[in-house]
Amino acid sequence: MGTLHQGHKHVDQAAILFDRVNYLAVLDNDTDDDGINDGIEFRGYNSSLTSANGDGDGCGDAREIASVNNDMAVTSADVGLVAAAFGRTDMPVYDVTKDGIVSAADDASGVSTG
Repeated sequence: MGTLHQGHKHVDQAAILFDRVNYLAVLDNDTDDDGINDGIEFRGYNSSLTSANGDGDGCGDAREIASVNNDMAVTSADVGLVAAAFGRTDMPVYDVTKDGIVSAADDASGVSTG
């Protein structure tokens, strides 16, 4: 590693790498145990990282996210919509994991309905 010089500042490359690794590790946590890692909640949905029902509406964050047709129930209809969009990169509403492509990871059939 070493030191970068940015204008009048000295930037320690090792410190930057350490911060990035720790940041990514934090995003992989699931602080509220709702089944959605913190990074997906933060980047993809702006939902609460500390409450499994961030908006207090009685419908857990995981169910709200997995219900791609927005009926607040995770059913075969949601699975069918994700399956129909499989492999697409232009349908972010069905990209539950927010990884850029609709894939098997977006299948909501295993999501808790609590």
